[in-house]
Amino acid sequence: MDSYPNLHEDILIEILSKLPIKNLFQLRCVSKQWHDPIFQASRRLTTLPTSGLFYPVGGHYRYARLLDETDDYDTLTDIDLGFFGEPMRIIDSRNGLLLCIPTNGLEFAYHVCNPMTKKWLTLPKPSKLMQAQKPIDSQVTAELAFDPRASRHFRVIHHAPPDLEIFSSETGRWVTVRARVPAARARGVFADGALHVLVAREHILLRLDVETGERWVIELPDAAGAGLDACVGESGGAGVVHYASHDGSKLTVWALKGWRTGEWVERLAVEVGSFGGLECALSLDFLNPVWVFPRKFTPVGFDAGKEVVFVGALDVVFALDFVSGRLRPVRRVEVMEGSGALTLVDTFRLIHYIALHLKQSVGIADQDQDGQMVA
Repeated sequence: MDSYPNLHEDILIEILSKLPIKNLFQLRCVSKQWHDPIFQASRRLTTLPTSGLFYPVGGHYRYARLLDETDDYDTLTDIDLGFFGEPMRIIDSRNGLLLCIPTNGLEFAYHVCNPMTKKWLTLPKPSKLMQAQKPIDSQVTAELAFDPRASRHFRVIHHAPPDLEIFSSETGRWVTVRARVPAARARGVFADGALHVLVAREHILLRLDVETGERWVIELPDAAGAGLDACVGESGGAGVVHYASHDGSKLTVWALKGWRTGEWVERLAVEVGSFGGLECALSLDFLNPVWVFPRKFTPVGFDAGKEVVFVGALDVVFALDFVSGRLRPVRRVEVMEGSGALTLVDTFRLIHYIALHLKQSVGIADQDQDGQMVA
């Protein structure tokens, strides 16, 4: 950086902010003189996040991020969970942190990690899990709450119907909140300072204050009853809760405008057969050349940083921009081993992820392979 002594630091930070994440981390190690501007560039990236999603392939996860300059998704192979030393399933993601559980069936535990820095924290067991037998991981429902702009601490919300158990990284303890939460298969989302849980069988969205246990019942906006293919999530980068459903012929996306009034705003309503440009997309290498136009697109999640809903059809994940209406394929997902049949994408838990670039932004210390804290 001595070669450009007259270059204002703000300009330098702006330039560095354009670099890929991996290169930025490598440059931080060059010298102490390089560290501070690159630290500031990384800090800026936390407010202009890289977004994408994790998806399962061959028993592990891959990550695809949205490239703004091309408006397409690009697979990154260097973000993985191999540092755990055992197979993990991702339960939730929030602002760069992942909530994971082991899949080896030996010992259940929640782990919160930053895959960019490969640091994680193993949580103590919730009280109800300590009293019960080992849970089946597919039956675990939990959410992660974390906003690095407001606090360096995170919370994990474990469902123990009708209660919630909430872990705080600030206190290191679980507390029980009497929230009267029904058992729900759908994963909720923590947004706008509260937990939102989709209860499809009652056709409602529950908004829960995790501090007080206060709850609000919000009617879902569509007229169809329970049994819809639906999901709820945060989208657009402003903390707004969105809801997407597919009734067999039409895919609809709604934004929650006011949780006190229960007001929804329709963002997109499109007949599945009217998706434009799909035939051109089928020529991409990762799509099956005999792929048939599907009649069902199942909403499986939202891009929290962009106005995009992820939908699954057959073995392909698509990104649907609900402003422009553009549909584009993201990636194929894995084939069921031994069966020769493609696994439907809606059987997967696709995890949207926003990269957290600063180790200093969250209180997760180094741990050894046994999950013990080390200096």
